[in-house]
Amino acid sequence: MKSRTTHTGLQMRLAARGLSVQRSGIFLGSSEGKKVLLFGAALSAVVFAILWGQLTRERRQLDLVTGKPAVPIVVVTAPPQAFVPAEVKHRLLAVDDLAEEFSLPGLRALLAHFAELHASSAMNPAKPTPAVGLPAAADVVDFHIAEALADPKAFRGGWVKTDGVVTTLWTEGLDDPDSTGGMLPLYRGILVENPQSTGVMFVTTKRPPDFTIVRDHVALRGVFLQTIRFKTQDEKIPYRIVPLLVVDEFVVVESAQGRTAQTNLLPVAVTIGAAAAVLIVFLILRRKSRRTAATGLTGRHLRKPNS
Repeated sequence: MKSRTTHTGLQMRLAARGLSVQRSGIFLGSSEGKKVLLFGAALSAVVFAILWGQLTRERRQLDLVTGKPAVPIVVVTAPPQAFVPAEVKHRLLAVDDLAEEFSLPGLRALLAHFAELHASSAMNPAKPTPAVGLPAAADVVDFHIAEALADPKAFRGGWVKTDGVVTTLWTEGLDDPDSTGGMLPLYRGILVENPQSTGVMFVTTKRPPDFTIVRDHVALRGVFLQTIRFKTQDEKIPYRIVPLLVVDEFVVVESAQGRTAQTNLLPVAVTIGAAAAVLIVFLILRRKSRRTAATGLTGRHLRKPNS
């Protein structure tokens, strides 16, 4: 009984010498096959870790608004370098901290001050001019939340700036006899600088530009008014204390649309790269295994075909 032959060039050359290849079993069951499986499993674990981190990044940002304790922040000495005029700051002396709602007189005082600053631009929309009285950009310091919470009086009325993602935004109405309908729209929200920082509550009468909640990176410039104590949904931490900024400038620094393609392509690229790596290793080891079987020339690998 003759052995079963194939049409590969290697087996045809061996058959011409009177030899035939003895199959040693399934490749994945060999030592080389086990190496491929082990390599593939390790690479799959790395891909899973990358994808899991990508999916949970936004969830970590959202957890800050539910009342969970934040990582302690190192307090540094960085008081505001620019403050509102003395007559405006005097109207902020009666503002109470740790209140459950913002100070309406203090808010109105800052909004009126902002309106005066931008009055020159509003008079001639065709040729807007820079607002007179705004502090220089170098004098608007980064907002240090921990320090403002520890000493709100030192920060009250000071110009500060911060940036991050807005986790929630809602609209309210503010009584204003001068506006149409007697109500002025008030936009309120929570901004977090990073997943480990305490949130900042902000309020503005200017309609924010179009942006995506939690995804777009925005920058705020405004004046610190007070600290707010608000209820949370966490039974262990029923209240949270956050600073309140009255915002004069709201800018989208980086839109999620510009990052969406990169964010979506990253998992695809990693997955394709991992699959290609496993396939290349598989082919290399399989080819090496075939060469070993063809060049061994031992009785265990090659034998005379049965006649």
